[in-house]
Amino acid sequence: MDLTRHHALLDDVSFDIGRCWAFDVALWDLKGRIENQPVWKLLGGRTERLRAYASTGVLRDVEAMADQVRFLVDACYRAIKVRFGREDRRDDLQVIEAVRDAVGDDIDLMVDCNRAWRMPGNLCPYWSYEEVLDVAKELDRLGVFWMEEPLHRGDYAGMADLRNSVDVRIAGGEMTTEPYEFTTMIERGCLDVLQPDCCLTGGITGCAEIAREAESAGLIFYPHT
Repeated sequence: MDLTRHHALLDDVSFDIGRCWAFDVALWDLKGRIENQPVWKLLGGRTERLRAYASTGVLRDVEAMADQVRFLVDACYRAIKVRFGREDRRDDLQVIEAVRDAVGDDIDLMVDCNRAWRMPGNLCPYWSYEEVLDVAKELDRLGVFWMEEPLHRGDYAGMADLRNSVDVRIAGGEMTTEPYEFTTMIERGCLDVLQPDCCLTGGITGCAEIAREAESAGLIFYPHT
């Protein structure tokens, strides 16, 4: 039941042999079962209700994406995330414009640019800062709620400059593995929305600490998983 001690041990092990944070997740689950409490209560959560969004992870053409988001709105989702990643960013922007036309202004839209890291074998170039800024201005115009991972995860200066240049919120952090990197991004004003993944970034114990830092800084905490 001493999760703080176990977390410290896992932190040491992870440094040498890779990420072991699924163990921390399992220990929280075990503690919840022993105490007959959901983990959100053990963490001090204040509500059992959260807004959910639907994520459209597949790249579709304009018409198919518009149909997909209409289906999701009919299924009662009030927030939808659209994935970018087409060869030409203008095609991405055409899709998000069609999505906004399809769902109107009452639905929150987010965009995942997928530019902070690459899947194995993907050698497509990262966007330049100027390209990112052009996309961000268009997302501003369309009232997009957040722009996720528009720049490489280590480009702290670029993220901070972008955040200061546009109104759309800047989100990121799903593949940022060290908690201290989130502290750095908070201190440098890189992000509006912090998205650590509890199986990559310190487990539930580590993500809870990042959530407390985000709250203290007045930022949004929305974990990847």
